[in-house]
Amino acid sequence: FIYLMNKLCKKIGMTNSVFNNPSGLDNINCNYTTAYDMAILTNYSLKNDKFKEIYGCKKYVATIQDKKLYFRHKHRLVHNTSNIVGGKTGYTDKAGRTLVSSFYINEEIITVVTFNSRNDWQIHSKFKECLESKKNKNNTETYNLGALKPLSERLRGKKDD
Repeated sequence: FIYLMNKLCKKIGMTNSVFNNPSGLDNINCNYTTAYDMAILTNYSLKNDKFKEIYGCKKYVATIQDKKLYFRHKHRLVHNTSNIVGGKTGYTDKAGRTLVSSFYINEEIITVVTFNSRNDWQIHSKFKECLESKKNKNNTETYNLGALKPLSERLRGKKDD
């Protein structure tokens, strides 16, 4: 499974990730990734309708052996933000707090990923607001997503960070 996982990572363009267990949690030997690669993985995963449904599900009730289990999405933007596709929270010792959020912006999905940020909720909200405000009066895009490339390169750990 791990071999196939790493093979898929390379296939979809995750060039700065190596996994040594299926959870992706910190491992002494070699579990690592970047925020940029997590955005690639998220956008790839969003092509799967079942994943997309789970990623954006606010609440879920499961019944197992006549017992009801109640689940609530921990990603607060999923509950109170318009145009959100979904999100994922997480934590590892090395990455700290991790937050992934995907938004519908001008008919496309934009994914924001932060690692080890104390104000991650605000960063994701402000990023969404910034992109939404870049519409002109004809409701057409006035921003160039290619302009975000330097940010993504910084997230890959280039020397100019």
